Amino acid sequence: MLSERTLNFKGEKCSGGKEAKQRISILLAANMNGTQKLPPLFIGKYFKPICFKNVNKLPAAYHANRNPWMTGHIYEKWLRDLDRRFLSEKRKVPLIVDNCSVHVEVSDLKAIRVEFLPPKVILQPMDQGVINSFKRIYRKVLLQRVIMGLEL
Repeated sequence: MLSERTLNFKGEKCSGGKEAKQRISILLAANMNGTQKLPPLFIGKYFKPICFKNVNKLPAAYHANRNPWMTGHIYEKWLRDLDRRFLSEKRKVPLIVDNCSVHVEVSDLKAIRVEFLPPKVILQPMDQGVINSFKRIYRKVLLQRVIMGLEL
């Protein structure tokens, strides 16, 4: 039931119900002007969520972790998969990442050159509206699906 869950952003106050315990992390990446977006990487708690029961192929990458957070292992696997993709496309790509502790140094990349932002950079490139826009569109689509599922 909708009143038992909230679609609030982190930091927003929950009112009129209990706060949801379900969490996911999402990695978003795009080129500088946003004309090419990579498929998002979702990190959830369960290896085979029930909602994926009859799904043959996801339009995004999905990894499971006991806590749905990014880990160095998940980051390295994502980066190596991305490197293979760009190598097959014969592209050389600089990738700018923040100084998060899970963004480990990955050696032997052939198509990607990873550049780290300086420590304590407050305004990061993807924070300039991309992530917030993604969350707002997700919330809108989710609410539309909930409303469509209600019997009137």
